[in-house]
Amino acid sequence: GEARSYRQAIAAAEREGGAPTPTDYRHALRDVVSRCIYGVDKNPMAIQLAKTALWLEAYSPDRPLSFIDHHLRIGDALLGVLDPKVLEKGIPDEAYTALSGDDKDVAKALKKKNKEDLESWRAIAGGDLLTQAGLAEQALTVEALDDDSPSHVAAKRQAWESASRHAGGSVLARLADTYLAAFLAPKVAAVTSWVPLSGYLWSVISGQPAQSAVEGPAQALCRQHGVFHWWLAFPQVAARGGFDVMLGNPPWERIKLQEEEFFATRSPLVAEAKHKAERGQRIEWLREGVLLHRVNPDLARAEGLTPPNRAEMVLYEGFIAARRGAEAASLFARNGRRYPLTGIGDVNTYALFAETFFQSTRTQGRAGFIVPTGIATDDTTKVYFSGLVRQQRLASLYSFYEIRRWFPGTDDRKAFCLLTIGTERQAQFLYDIDTWEDYTRAEKRYRLTASEFELLNPNTLTLPVFRSERDAELTKKLYRAAPVLIEEEPRDAEGRALPAANPW
Repeated sequence: GEARSYRQAIAAAEREGGAPTPTDYRHALRDVVSRCIYGVDKNPMAIQLAKTALWLEAYSPDRPLSFIDHHLRIGDALLGVLDPKVLEKGIPDEAYTALSGDDKDVAKALKKKNKEDLESWRAIAGGDLLTQAGLAEQALTVEALDDDSPSHVAAKRQAWESASRHAGGSVLARLADTYLAAFLAPKVAAVTSWVPLSGYLWSVISGQPAQSAVEGPAQALCRQHGVFHWWLAFPQVAARGGFDVMLGNPPWERIKLQEEEFFATRSPLVAEAKHKAERGQRIEWLREGVLLHRVNPDLARAEGLTPPNRAEMVLYEGFIAARRGAEAASLFARNGRRYPLTGIGDVNTYALFAETFFQSTRTQGRAGFIVPTGIATDDTTKVYFSGLVRQQRLASLYSFYEIRRWFPGTDDRKAFCLLTIGTERQAQFLYDIDTWEDYTRAEKRYRLTASEFELLNPNTLTLPVFRSERDAELTKKLYRAAPVLIEEEPRDAEGRALPAANPW
């Protein structure tokens, strides 16, 4: 309804009086699609389908299809620099951790050299060195161009491509790619000549010419992994403080290569192993190029194959590269400084997306997404959820009982929720929604302020769960009547940590 009113308001503004005509409405809808909607997905087909859907939605017979390539972008939304300030501390030593296929001695030597480089980098980074102002101005110039005729569409595309090349060659882009490449690059002797270190950041920031031997492989590696730097792609949004509204249904999975899934279509002999130990043995045989000879020697002889089977060895190399890529993404999530609230332990993509929504939405904006209810109750996400609560950015959380009850095609028994970020003094909650009637029952909803979270769950600030508003009010009354049993991390008025307190 709000979106429809917005479109009608735009259409009415195009005419000086009266209600908008159907043509005005179509033109306004077309403007909304071309100017207000952004999207990111690492699957090129998903982006193409989104473009098609938007073109169909906003089709206007008297005008060409909107130019939206600059707003719908292909890339990994979780892998890349969001806030350029993370670059001010240089490349963390953890980026040189040995992963699958890496040489531990090489990784150790790189880490030692980077530690030395960091001392110099920290002395000069920061301030206005990492500004995005010029990129935002250029992006806004492109936004101001209309696309009302085929020639104007072509001109806008050309202007955007020019702006993209400029952004891609900017100091900020070079620093961001170098930073990510340090996490992604294999730590083996063959590539030590170009693995980026913090010292190279200094050469970039000081205006020295690019070393193609370093930046060429680094950029190729970033493109291979779909690295996406949000504010380099959308600097005009960053200049406004973020997006007004963000919506998402992020994947719920660990950043870890699943062996069965990887080999399901590539090598059924590995995927069909009875258990993990047997699968590990078959992967080792794959490395040696003798898998088929060990599992089905008759078939190997019938096909005239002699060990070692080069095709098997190539598949193994692809597996190690894929596993290393997943490990590098997980390493970045935990140590890349982009996810201080959710990059903890065996990270899950839904938590990283939740933090991305939080970071990328304007303070007065709103974000809504579907995630497991554990976002509000689990230990690994308590820092994130308590951050929402303390900053009064939590608007509502409606939790549904068991995924499989609502999506019969699944067998997942976890609870899931609709979580909305906004700017609210009181957040609204509804828990254990078993039927749609539960969702409509006002008495099941309850509200909590930040101070009430601290009253009920002072040590974790995770979500206190109640069946009804009456239960919530009764519990708050009881908690106000008695002090906390043990306050684990009390702080004084200025936020300084104090010793644990036991009022009892």
